[in-house]
Amino acid sequence: MTNKARFCFLAPLFAAASGFGLAQITNLTFSASTSDEAHALLKSGIDLYNQSRFPDALERLERAETLARQRNDIELLLQIKEVEGNSLRTLGRLDESLRDYDEWFRLNRQLPHPKPEGRATRFLAILYREIGDTDKFEALARRALTLARAERDPELEAGCLLSVGALYKDRGRFGEAVLWHKRALTLAKRENLSRLQAEILNSLADAEHHLGRLDDAESHFQLALHLAETLGYSGLEEQVTARIGELDIARGRYDDAIALFARATELNHQLGDPVTKVFDVDLDWARAERAAGRPEQALAHYRDAIGEVERLEELTVPTEFARALPVAVSRQAYEEATDLLSRLNRQSDAFELADSGRAHAFIDLLSESNAHLRRPEPASVQAVQRELLDHQTAFIEYMLAASHSYAWTVTREGMQAVTLPPRSQIEPLLKTYRALLSQPVTKLTVNRLSRQVREQGRELYRMLVAPLADSIAGKKRLLIVPDGVLANVPFESLTDDAGHYLLEKYAVVYSQSASGSLMLQALALEAPAPAQDLLAFGDPVYDVSSLPPIPYTREEVTGIARLFPESGREVFLGQAASESKVKSGDLTRFGYLHFAAHASVDDANPARSGLVLSHESGSAEDGILRAEEIARLRLNANLVVLSGCRTADGRLLEGEGLLAISRSFQYAGARAVVATLWNVDDISTAAFMKIFYGQIRGGQTPEVALRQAKLRIANGDPRLWRNPWFWSPFVLFR
Repeated sequence: MTNKARFCFLAPLFAAASGFGLAQITNLTFSASTSDEAHALLKSGIDLYNQSRFPDALERLERAETLARQRNDIELLLQIKEVEGNSLRTLGRLDESLRDYDEWFRLNRQLPHPKPEGRATRFLAILYREIGDTDKFEALARRALTLARAERDPELEAGCLLSVGALYKDRGRFGEAVLWHKRALTLAKRENLSRLQAEILNSLADAEHHLGRLDDAESHFQLALHLAETLGYSGLEEQVTARIGELDIARGRYDDAIALFARATELNHQLGDPVTKVFDVDLDWARAERAAGRPEQALAHYRDAIGEVERLEELTVPTEFARALPVAVSRQAYEEATDLLSRLNRQSDAFELADSGRAHAFIDLLSESNAHLRRPEPASVQAVQRELLDHQTAFIEYMLAASHSYAWTVTREGMQAVTLPPRSQIEPLLKTYRALLSQPVTKLTVNRLSRQVREQGRELYRMLVAPLADSIAGKKRLLIVPDGVLANVPFESLTDDAGHYLLEKYAVVYSQSASGSLMLQALALEAPAPAQDLLAFGDPVYDVSSLPPIPYTREEVTGIARLFPESGREVFLGQAASESKVKSGDLTRFGYLHFAAHASVDDANPARSGLVLSHESGSAEDGILRAEEIARLRLNANLVVLSGCRTADGRLLEGEGLLAISRSFQYAGARAVVATLWNVDDISTAAFMKIFYGQIRGGQTPEVALRQAKLRIANGDPRLWRNPWFWSPFVLFR
């Protein structure tokens, strides 16, 4: 049975996957200081919320919030924020929801007698589950359980037990999930919590379904359905109906399942067609049609599900992370539809659909940074051949999926699609390889690590590159769209059976997607030719208690600067390498921007990642040039180089890639960006960059120059630097 990666973390609160009982919202009390109007608006918002009318609820709550702020009524604001945060979460606006939760805790701790924090802690735990941060979800869920017991709140305790059960379901430990659900159910029955009982039964049945206990699952689903119908709990009735449909698929009763999905669709329509629930039903419906041998009907429902993803994107706030989430969480719809098209031998359609599920946030923000540029249609094979390729270049796009993975190779001569092993076989090797590659190398460890890297690199080469050998033969340049954890690994370091690095045959460039590359190409063609001037920053001054100095960046930057005429360079070192210097100048004058500085990577909030520069006394700047600030810069650069540690690293989201600061420079107008996947060696990087810029000044393209610099280090002296840890983290994005 397929373990469905549902849209659960964007689902409404009544979804048992989230493990929160809507009934708790009705437990809010109102402060005596509440005005009649604000009181009425909050009560109306709660009523609409409990009816699953979330946009209407939010409108009332926002009006109530305005009144509460005018009165500086903190207790009222706390009540509003609690319901508002959950409403935003159900609508998929996770960034805004997180801000509401953060404000709730901040406001509560301003009160002379703070309110109990158990329920809010659990709400926050659920949000982190929905964001995909399982570790934070677990820590907060267990803390909420401890608080529930300390606060002697049995309803909250039962909900927390359900949440911990949901955690075990997320981790595939369904037997343990069943035990936690049964503990929750016992407590909910004892306290006569009917709505919560229905939710627990639904989630318990889902866990039993995954264990293959279909009779037990059906019995508990029917009990949950009866309770939901009796209570008028339409939201849960819809979800249970859809899950019984999933059970029918497992039993081969496809037409019965389709009838149930039609009923769930009716219920969703009554609920206002909540995006995430409609997505779930369409995805289930597609699977039933596919299992019944009706591929065209299946494709129609896959497309409907994907359409819901795009509708959800329109509702999100304009941050990169928020825009990336909908596609990340709906990944299976793209994977399964692409797999079906491939099995039908419609490879061009499969390629186009796979690419359409990539880098939505990247494309949206690139488009918004260049207002005249329209968001492109999904990239076709013909467009890639016509706009991106010459006879020396092959375009390769990967998709890692559950049943099979795929790679499409497009050249001027045609397209080839190959089937690769499933994600479950590829990912563990990639993670092991990445851990080996990114481990700092010393004279004591170099022989062992070099041997292990070559062994693992050879195995991955056989999986990922060897099947493409015929289609890339004779080419000199590879333009690669990696997928998932492939983005963490430099392909140049993979070795063939003869022990040769891929680097020795090809210059490698990385792309977010075919559509993204087509947009960047269009921008490059219409932009004025940049000057050949250099703007460089290095050796920033840091507080040594928080960040170590990187003294060789001074040598790195001065060595690069000597390659440019004195009149054609501006260099800022030490205290002068500051954030304000970056922001105050006319950056469009420079064809090359170089930053030799630490990166600050914030996985939880990628917009807060940035380059750490010198902090100027008395300046309003904090010394960190953050991703959100970089995106607002205006550049006209052929190349930006970020030679510090982890400048190409960041939060990995399925379908979107790494949310790294390197992308922000592309939004700002960079044609190409060189950045690093892990911590780099200070001394070897200085030598590497001199070689690289020497090639650039000699007339080479950035990709050829980068390849030549890597080859020089990989084949030169000192011998220690030949290990890929020194040269392979530098990757080029176009």
